[in-house]
Amino acid sequence: REGYLRLAEDGRIIEANPAALEMMALEEADIVNLPVAEILSCSPEILESLTDASCERHVVRLELGDRVLHAQGQETPAEGEDADRVLLLTDVTGETRAEEERLQMEKKVEASERLSALGEVVSGVAHELNNPLTGVLGYAELLLKLAPDERTRERLTRLHHEATRCRRVVENLLCFARKRQ
Repeated sequence: REGYLRLAEDGRIIEANPAALEMMALEEADIVNLPVAEILSCSPEILESLTDASCERHVVRLELGDRVLHAQGQETPAEGEDADRVLLLTDVTGETRAEEERLQMEKKVEASERLSALGEVVSGVAHELNNPLTGVLGYAELLLKLAPDERTRERLTRLHHEATRCRRVVENLLCFARKRQ
């Protein structure tokens, strides 16, 4: 449904159809003879672009409370001496909300894809670290059994402890990567 507002040359509202009144949640008696800029809460520049005959195809987005309207000026044959322009109003609130929801979904998908890619990189790094770490741990355990003295055993125990700590970090990275994939 399209609503319309008939305007006098000075920008006052002469008439509004029921669809326009419903979009604005107003009664005709509340708006007749009031300046359209006041009712639509728009700047003089926007009003001029809507009422200028050279901008007939120009569409302006207006927000009235929780409603989003597209307004377009159109010149009409004068029915009375005051009539000179008509503003066509189209309620695009539903389309606007659907577009906002679509954009939010796109952002979520994009973020999910970035996290998935990050998970793949982390998984690759973790596996590359895990392979040499297995060798370090194996040799540390073997050398611990063959350590000739207590001082060497302490150093090898510290080496084994730190390598085990690195393995836990790698396991945490793999756990993170699995959650993201």
